[in-house]
Amino acid sequence: ARVGVEVPVVAVRADSGWTTLEALAAGAKQLGKPLRVGVSGLGSFTHLVSAALFSKIGVPVVYVPYGEGRAPAELLASRVDVAIQWPSQFHSHVRNGTLALVCTTGDEKLATEDNVPTCAEAGAEGMNITMWRGLVAPAGTPPEVIGKLEEIAKKAVESETFQKTAVNLGFTPAYLPAQEFGDLIAKDDVTIGALMTELGMNNK
Repeated sequence: ARVGVEVPVVAVRADSGWTTLEALAAGAKQLGKPLRVGVSGLGSFTHLVSAALFSKIGVPVVYVPYGEGRAPAELLASRVDVAIQWPSQFHSHVRNGTLALVCTTGDEKLATEDNVPTCAEAGAEGMNITMWRGLVAPAGTPPEVIGKLEEIAKKAVESETFQKTAVNLGFTPAYLPAQEFGDLIAKDDVTIGALMTELGMNNK
């Protein structure tokens, strides 16, 4: 069963002046060199999202892998120009006015970031990449066991504790039962595989 969805956001330094995706693209093209984009690691989910986004808006980039949890520090130190990561990493810096969120990579605005447009709305037509999280069981698990796990997962996702924790961690509770989750996994395998081929990432 799926239990939640995480949607990356595009962040920049507040003093960059890149308050919109259009401004970011225009500013990047004026640099005269590739935009430095921070990602968790080469071949990571944030690398895939970044490659898809900057391919859509036609901005040349170089990827800078910085390791887990270092996106804000790398941005603030000007070692990267842009970072794509989970919203919760940037919240305190956005509140302090040192970083700004440009857009989110899903097809719907985030409830916790309702003033931030989707990247598709901001100019990256068709952009919609999110990460789901869920529970899986070995092939051949009896249906009655799957049913029980579904029931437990649904109850947990709907609980007040889970909902509050989701807000704090920056992900969206989104329950799906086993069959629908399996269908989604199969669909996304095809979609992501095609995207990786298009971006030349299959052999990286």
